[in-house]
Amino acid sequence: EISNKESKILDLEMGMKNLESDLASLDNNMKSEVEHANTKIDKLSTENENLRRSKYELETSVKNLSSERDHIVNLNEDLSLKIVEFEVSVKEMNSQMQSLQVQYQ
Repeated sequence: EISNKESKILDLEMGMKNLESDLASLDNNMKSEVEHANTKIDKLSTENENLRRSKYELETSVKNLSSERDHIVNLNEDLSLKIVEFEVSVKEMNSQMQSLQVQYQ
């Protein structure tokens, strides 16, 4: 028959084995969660890099469009001036033509 002391020792040993099993299970769960978290971090890091690249490309496009817009505005201003100059020239020519018509009549 097992003595009381031996029974307690066996109980303690069984308790330790259960705790060791629980610890191993927790360790495995923790490793699995760390691996899952690292996978998520890698995915987010890749997405972040792609977003940074897209942001840079969009900023560059906006700068280019802004530059083109400024150029078009300048061209438009130049054309407006040329139109006004042309209209003045046409008026002067009309005036000269009327003056010549009056002289020939």
